[in-house]
Amino acid sequence: MSSRLLVLSSQLDPGPGPLEEIRRLIKAGVDWESFIGSSALEGVAPLVYRNLKPFAFLLPPVVVCRLRELYVMNSVRNIGLFRQLAPLLDALRTSGFTTALTKGARLAPSVYGDAGLRPFTDVDLFIHPDSWSALEGFLVE
Repeated sequence: MSSRLLVLSSQLDPGPGPLEEIRRLIKAGVDWESFIGSSALEGVAPLVYRNLKPFAFLLPPVVVCRLRELYVMNSVRNIGLFRQLAPLLDALRTSGFTTALTKGARLAPSVYGDAGLRPFTDVDLFIHPDSWSALEGFLVE
């Protein structure tokens, strides 16, 4: 039952059917410690927090607080990564390199619409292989 709740509450945009099932599963009882651990392990705790907020009145306060804490910690980490990344991206683009973010750094703002909803701990950057030799010179400077 907790695994079903995790699947439903980690959807990007759960519709009315999944939301009703989420409500039913919460009312049936959840091992919240295990659920929170699984959501953190699977990297969906921030998304779960957002999707369970409308049901906060059905959740133990400690669950809401822990999920909020995981979301805030992820938001702060991601914003920090974006702030560190911005000068490098600006310098690369100013120097004529075409760059593209991939994976988490790309998905967080463009697909999730909130940098805090998509955990990532590193940044994947694509630069065309034809530019690699020039990039090496750029990075040495």
